[in-house]
Amino acid sequence: MPTGGGRGEDDRRKDDKAGGAEAHARFRQYEYKANASLVLTADKKDRITGEPSGEPETLWGKIQPGAFGDRVHRSKPAELEDRMKKAKERARDKRKGGMDQDDLDAYAAKRKKAAVGASVLTADADGSYRPKTRETRSAYEALLGMIQGSFGDQPQDVLRGAAEEVLEVLKEERSTDPERKTKVEALMGPTDSETFAKYVALGKLVTDFAPGGGGGDGGGDGEVKVDRA
Repeated sequence: MPTGGGRGEDDRRKDDKAGGAEAHARFRQYEYKANASLVLTADKKDRITGEPSGEPETLWGKIQPGAFGDRVHRSKPAELEDRMKKAKERARDKRKGGMDQDDLDAYAAKRKKAAVGASVLTADADGSYRPKTRETRSAYEALLGMIQGSFGDQPQDVLRGAAEEVLEVLKEERSTDPERKTKVEALMGPTDSETFAKYVALGKLVTDFAPGGGGGDGGGDGEVKVDRA
C-alpha cells in the first residue's frame, strides 16, 4: 500500500505533465499554420478631415510654377549697393543737366594735367587761373561763390576747374548769348536769365583770363578765396 510520500510524488508528476501540455498549447498558437488563414480587420474609425491617407496624391492645381523660390531672399553686397546708388544719382543729375561729382573731379584732374606743359607765365603751378589785379580777383571770387552755391562744398581745385569752364564759355567771341547760356546750363544745370546775366557780368570783369590758357600769372596778392556772400 503506497505511503503518503508516494502519493505526493505522483501528484507532482501529474502537475508537471499538465504544465507541459499547457506550455505546448501556448507555443502552437504562434505557429505559421495557425495564423496563416487569419484575416486582420482595419481600423474603421473616421479620419480627421484633411488628414493624409498615405496614398499618393496629385499636386496638379495646388502649386504655381512662378512660386518656386519666391521665399528666397538674396542680399546684395554693400559695395554693390553703394555703386548702384551713385550710378542712379549720376544718371539723375545728367537728366537734369549740369555737372555731377565725377565731372567736377575730371575737370580738376584735367587742370592738374594741363599744368605739366603749361608755361609759368600763363598759369600757376597747378595749371589753374590766377587773377592779376584786385578787381579781377574780386570778380573771380564772386564767380566761385556762385558755383559753390550750385555744387555745395567742394575742394578749391574742383571749384576753380568749374569756374574756368564757365569763363571759357563766356569768353567765346563767336558765340551768341543764347548759345553761351545753353553751354553754361550744360555745365551748371538749369540757369534762369537773371543768374546767367550775373555770370556774364562777372565774366566781363575777369579781363585777364585767356581761354584755353588759364590766364593770370599769379600776380595777385595772397590766395584766391571763395566769396560766400
